[in-house]
Amino acid sequence: MNRTRNQVVVSLGGGCDVALILRHFYLRQVSLPFDWLWNLHDGLRAVTSIIENDFLEVRSRDAYIRSPHFRWPNQEVVVFRNYPNKAHVHGNPLEDSHAKETLNRRIDRLTRILTDPQREIVFVYYRRFDEGPELLCESTVGDRTQKLIDESLEFMEMMDRKYAHPKIRLISVFSTDEPFLSMPSVVHQFAKNAKRCAVPTIDFEWLIARPENNRRAGRQWKNQWRNLLLRQGVMSRVDLAKSIPLSTGRRIQQMLPRKFRNIASLI
Repeated sequence: MNRTRNQVVVSLGGGCDVALILRHFYLRQVSLPFDWLWNLHDGLRAVTSIIENDFLEVRSRDAYIRSPHFRWPNQEVVVFRNYPNKAHVHGNPLEDSHAKETLNRRIDRLTRILTDPQREIVFVYYRRFDEGPELLCESTVGDRTQKLIDESLEFMEMMDRKYAHPKIRLISVFSTDEPFLSMPSVVHQFAKNAKRCAVPTIDFEWLIARPENNRRAGRQWKNQWRNLLLRQGVMSRVDLAKSIPLSTGRRIQQMLPRKFRNIASLI
């Protein structure tokens, strides 16, 4: 599927990586509710439940609490009362009314997108199984990747029931540290499980997790996302060109009418 004007790319989490990469490639048109939430444990099943229940469990004043969280030992974080593993790490809607209003606006915005039959919606979701309390190892890859497939199927089944939207698809991404993806058995098991899921509106991909404090690995991470988005038709070559840094002089030159560009380059 190639990108169209009516396409909107919607991040479903599980963390902020999708929103970051969409912003980097100028594909993040609007801010949406799952952009900046930490949801790498409950995953897509929590997102499915929230949307299916019309966001009612996450909009009210008492929807938030402070709670201990296994991801951040020895401190409490703001979470949804009904989804205590889903953490707000970039905002505080419990104590900041502006943050709460912002989240509600994003919910309203996503609701309008979901109910617009003219929109072509591409959901992008990634799952990191090494971020939860259970560690990922070679012997558990089969079960973990099957979990990604199952929750992806459940999400799309819910969307079909609730919205009967003719133009939706889901890209589900298995993301983990590079050493795991270097193991042939890991990639083989993921590909084997994904192949069993022959649903035309769901595509499964894998790539390395976003590295911390490693510029080389960071470039590799961006390049893998770039290739994924191009391969899936979410991004065009024109979109890609927008994300390439240009010098100030080059940007000014591109703003000029074509007949003046060669002259400007000589000044």
